[in-house]
Amino acid sequence: MPEPASAGASKALDYLDVQDSDASGSDLSHVPIRPTNSVDSGNNILWFEDFISGTVYTDEGVTSAGAGLTVRLIVNGVDVGTDVTDAGGAYSIIAVTNPGDAMLVYVDNGVLDGTTVTVADGADLAGFDIWADHVITRHDNGGSLTNADMDTAKGAVGDNEIEYSVSAGALTIPTPNELYVPAGVTFVPGGDVTTYDVKILGTLDAGANTITAGANWDASAGTFTAGTSTVTFTLLNATFTPGASVYNDVEVNVNNGQTLTLGAALDANGNLTISNGELDVSASNYAITLAGDFTNLDTFTARSGTVTLDGTGQTISGSNTFFNLTKSVAAADTLTFGAGETTTIGGTVTLNGAAGNLIYRICRSGRPTPSTTATTSSGSKT
Repeated sequence: MPEPASAGASKALDYLDVQDSDASGSDLSHVPIRPTNSVDSGNNILWFEDFISGTVYTDEGVTSAGAGLTVRLIVNGVDVGTDVTDAGGAYSIIAVTNPGDAMLVYVDNGVLDGTTVTVADGADLAGFDIWADHVITRHDNGGSLTNADMDTAKGAVGDNEIEYSVSAGALTIPTPNELYVPAGVTFVPGGDVTTYDVKILGTLDAGANTITAGANWDASAGTFTAGTSTVTFTLLNATFTPGASVYNDVEVNVNNGQTLTLGAALDANGNLTISNGELDVSASNYAITLAGDFTNLDTFTARSGTVTLDGTGQTISGSNTFFNLTKSVAAADTLTFGAGETTTIGGTVTLNGAAGNLIYRICRSGRPTPSTTATTSSGSKT
């Protein structure tokens, strides 16, 4: 700029080839200059950059973290710059970004940790907020975010205050951080994911990968696309709220004495395995619908809930107490109970075949033991 642009100035700049120009003396209302249809020939200041801005919160976007926190911007693994939050927790960083750049912001040397990742659209990005103890996955260039994008964003920057790492395509988010997929965003990891909490308001498409949650899972307001994935719960007492999505394999492998409690009904097209710890359907008696095998190597608390088996060739393994157990088929099928194991029904067992299409209940040792009412159709055979 020949002269800095003052607050009251106007500008009309188009079809320029700009080099060696410093617009930093201009009023902030006019920078970056960004002439349209123009060429950046290098060594320019505040001509072609973007404003990357947002707010740091101590929670999920309600309470500002206040002043004095350093927010650092990393673009394609390169440290671009920092800003210090004001009294309202807001920051603003000027940087050159291009469509498709993978970038992240995080709190550096602060009293709280949080990281937000996106793929840029090469324009100003407002509302690029950071929430304490969250890794927020975004994609501001359309499409979806992947583990590879997150790896590119971080690059070789080794600061452990960036609350995730990617190794051999697998994403790890340390305790106590929550993987947060915002509304309108699709996260397609393309690799395994290990995190503490999971909250899905958009879409998490797991593909053929394993998603490991140390604690809570909440998909009540979003979509989980299961593919052939496995969702595994580890560590602590937690709540699993599946939402309206259909899962594939689900494994409960929490620490001894810990309980995973359902926060909504569960529908799974794969296997349900209780390897360690307890699965509790909760005082709400949430139903479980399962197309694969039911394997219980520890504790299943059925309360007054119903387990419905809607697959083919299914097996119930382990000694189990169900309240209601239901299986109805239109074609001949086999339901297998494990050898030396006892299945107790506290409510109603309903096994419905059809004329000429029997359900064969194969009890390798012993038989299911209904303690109240056992209801079977004439098409059932033991």
